[in-house]
Amino acid sequence: MPSLYRSKKVNGRHIAEHRLVMESVLRRRLERFEFVHHRNHNRLDNRLENLELMSPQEHSQHHNQKYPIVKHCVVCGAEFTPHETKRSRQQICGNPECKTAIMRDHCHNKRLTDDDLAAIRARRGQGERLRNIAMDFDITETTVSMISLRRSPYDVR
Repeated sequence: MPSLYRSKKVNGRHIAEHRLVMESVLRRRLERFEFVHHRNHNRLDNRLENLELMSPQEHSQHHNQKYPIVKHCVVCGAEFTPHETKRSRQQICGNPECKTAIMRDHCHNKRLTDDDLAAIRARRGQGERLRNIAMDFDITETTVSMISLRRSPYDVR
């Protein structure tokens, strides 16, 4: 099976070019457990500024991470690190002003028409996810659930 990386023949063996570049900069042979990562993900771009030496853990974390460890607040733009169990959904930093702003913007007390209520119930009845419906109507998932169960205490018309 052909390699996806450029290689050069050295002493009768094919060695990946990106590893040769990193070895020449470090002036030593790379260990088998050392990874050379292509920053721009182009496997043919072996310029030194595009290469980075990583441990197996760092390399795996970089490529296999579903949700980022560091995020940017949607309100103030500040960089923050969400709790590991909340990385998929946390949108704001810990600033109370940001929390107030996001609550104001995503207020569950939106006015909905009778057609909106019927559409929400129909879509929920077809098994559509709460999150998708909530995003389309700019309401919370809890509001969608309460509307679909016909227990909505909210001021909807």
